Amino acid sequence: MKSHRQKAAEMEKERDEGTETSRDAGEAMPETPYVLSRQAGTLTPIQVCFSEARGKIFRRLLDMDPQVLLVGLSRLPREKQREFLDRLPFDSPLVPILEEAVESQSSPAPDRIAEKDFETLQYYMELEESLDTRGKNQERILSTLNRTNELPTLPSVANHVLMIASNPDASASDLTEVIMNDPSLTSKLLKIVNSAFYGFAQKIATVKQAVVLLGTGEVVAISFGLSTAKLFDAAHLKGAYSPKTLWRHSMCTGLIAEKLCKQFPEFRKLGVFTAGLLHDLGKIILIDLFPESYGQAHKEATKHELPLFELEEERFGLNHAMIGEFLAANWNLPEPIIHAIAFHHQPFAAPTHPQLAAIIGLADYLFHEATARAETTEEFTVVPTELTTSHWTFLRSLFPGLNAEALEGMVRDARETIKHSREMFAILD
Repeated sequence: MKSHRQKAAEMEKERDEGTETSRDAGEAMPETPYVLSRQAGTLTPIQVCFSEARGKIFRRLLDMDPQVLLVGLSRLPREKQREFLDRLPFDSPLVPILEEAVESQSSPAPDRIAEKDFETLQYYMELEESLDTRGKNQERILSTLNRTNELPTLPSVANHVLMIASNPDASASDLTEVIMNDPSLTSKLLKIVNSAFYGFAQKIATVKQAVVLLGTGEVVAISFGLSTAKLFDAAHLKGAYSPKTLWRHSMCTGLIAEKLCKQFPEFRKLGVFTAGLLHDLGKIILIDLFPESYGQAHKEATKHELPLFELEEERFGLNHAMIGEFLAANWNLPEPIIHAIAFHHQPFAAPTHPQLAAIIGLADYLFHEATARAETTEEFTVVPTELTTSHWTFLRSLFPGLNAEALEGMVRDARETIKHSREMFAILD
């Protein structure tokens, strides 16, 4: 399966070739919105609805009568049927109904009324202003990502810390040396290690002592998190998010993800904390390019209780996870981290390590659930998110007893992690 990066590069190439042909022939641009026009002549209205619906339109699709949806699903290839099911919220009442039909491959009789419903839905899609501008926004994003010299860069010390973490021959003294070469990082690290967050009885006076007591993995995670804070510290982020808010959410997601993996050391070795820390990095590009529109998408997600990544796709043609994949690949991060960032909202699409992507998605979900129910959310911006059926499938393979009650317990644990993290953040303010 191709990555988002490969797909986007191919789409841009196809669009450029198509534009050159049109100009050579002296033809006007098609009136149909780009996202639909590229499917012209290849997909029926039903197929367009299932493949292109995002945000509010996707929810309108889910509000259809299940029998109408069954008619629509039966017109799709089996692979596309499965992809649609994997996008559904894990607790949607549609899941058992549609799954049974897909598994049995039953084909409802042709229904002209149902087909008319999908034609109407496609009409609404064409009327949506966000759909009409989606292709143009996507072009602008891809153009920005292709100018790699202008993209955010991973801070030098963060890069060195990550290199040590991924090098089996690196020693604890190598890590100590890298950290001590950055006085600011050293000071912040020792403040955190000596805080109530860890609760050591004796004072930790040196980085070497911290590495011995906490272990290389823990010190790598703290150091990487602290050194990447600069990535989120941009004035232009204010409006949709404050830089501090986005970084705190990212740090907490990494901490929650790492705690979820206590019984899965293989995921900790793959860099689960780093993936959690960087999972929302693509938002920086979206906010930078579309500050007003992104702020509107943020408000709309909260108002209508829609996942933000769906509204991003609806407005911009790409979501923050897809853009995060570009950035992570540009930094030459390990493949498991790249794919966890890219597919944390849609783990079924991950070409490798879908379980790691599902864990990052779960950590993100737990953070939002925990903060949404908190007495105060001033430190964090609460945006609706959800677990899909594909999350649920991969997570139940890791946590066999996972159910609504177990999930509630995870939310409580996440709330405790966030509570303790406040002590850490207070030290750094």
